[in-house]
Amino acid sequence: MFHMLNVFSEFECVTIIDRTKAGLNRAKAQEQQYGWPPAYPAKEKVIGDLLTSGKGVIKVPREAGVGVGIVHRIRKNITDLSPNPTH
Repeated sequence: MFHMLNVFSEFECVTIIDRTKAGLNRAKAQEQQYGWPPAYPAKEKVIGDLLTSGKGVIKVPREAGVGVGIVHRIRKNITDLSPNPTH
């Protein structure tokens, strides 16, 4: 009995994965944008300036009006940030 439930569960999981991949491939073929939209260059500059001034990853999103993930992504791309010696 449990074996049959496992088989149906696996089948459903594979079906979901296949449909997701098909949708992504269709979006790529139609040149549609998918995923999160990129941050605006002006906003990226503001975030970069706040980070290089020494503000933390928690305060910067509040001041810039963006999410923490965008700040982390931009911070990873900034090469001139010196590591924080207290961490």
